[in-house]
Amino acid sequence: MQMYKEFADIQTADMLKLPVPKLKTGEPIVVSAKPNDLQKAYMQELARRSKAIHNGKIDPSEDNMLRITHEARLLGLDSRCIFRNSEPSPDSKVAKLLDNLEKNYHETADKKGVQIVFCDIAINEDAEHFSVYEAIKEDLIKRGIPREEICFAGDAKTDKARAEMFEQLRKGEKRFILASTSKLGTGANVQDKICAIHHLDIPWKPSDIAQQDGRGIRQGNTFGEVGIYHYLTEETFDAYLMGIITNKAKFINQIMTSKDPVRVAEDVDETVLTYSQMQAVASGNPLSTRDVKISILRKCCTYQHLRIFVKN
Repeated sequence: MQMYKEFADIQTADMLKLPVPKLKTGEPIVVSAKPNDLQKAYMQELARRSKAIHNGKIDPSEDNMLRITHEARLLGLDSRCIFRNSEPSPDSKVAKLLDNLEKNYHETADKKGVQIVFCDIAINEDAEHFSVYEAIKEDLIKRGIPREEICFAGDAKTDKARAEMFEQLRKGEKRFILASTSKLGTGANVQDKICAIHHLDIPWKPSDIAQQDGRGIRQGNTFGEVGIYHYLTEETFDAYLMGIITNKAKFINQIMTSKDPVRVAEDVDETVLTYSQMQAVASGNPLSTRDVKISILRKCCTYQHLRIFVKN
């Protein structure tokens, strides 16, 4: 890092202190959903399949860990992604998302607050595949939201159509947009009336979450506070995915800092602790902040430093 800083100047958001909106409630809002019986049963089935693959009993052309990983990720999103004709659960992530969307819609009606829903999976619908985008849109319409106020980022096929959609979002003519990270990431200037950002699934990289949050936490937003919601399904693959995000963010945040580099990591960045807390919620084991710090420090500190930390 000393060599790197000879030619690089690191400027983080806390250093720049730009006039950007604050987080509603002061931190990301974690929304924990309970798995239904189908999700619980299929998680056990995935565990059985992975054990069979690990023992070398399955040909990779028939089943493999990549397939299991994808199915597990879909299962954590909504049981209908696996069981196409199953009934939507009232305690699912999607149901809790809809409640928050409707609540924020009415609370910000006077300022025409716009909400973004980010989800990178279960996007396209056909006879075999469930689309969470279409399900959310239809349920919002059933709750009295005008159809013309809801849009998908993928509907804009040309640069002209994309520019028109973004202009409608900036004016509050469109109140909801459902998008993937790639469709509404870097270069999407729609921040004028963003009142809430919802992370329905969990991406692989911390930078994806930063890009998604950056659609509303930026200069030019007329809202002084923005709600950042993370949706997690307990006892599913969400806990593992959040663990990956935790490990990646831990190293990134310790390196990309304006502080002088040290040989031992004595603490971790606040963002990492937030991810760790979300991981604890998803696994059904809500650890205290102190326990979360200890669990992370076990991986990044020497035994002697860990003993000092625990003692203090």
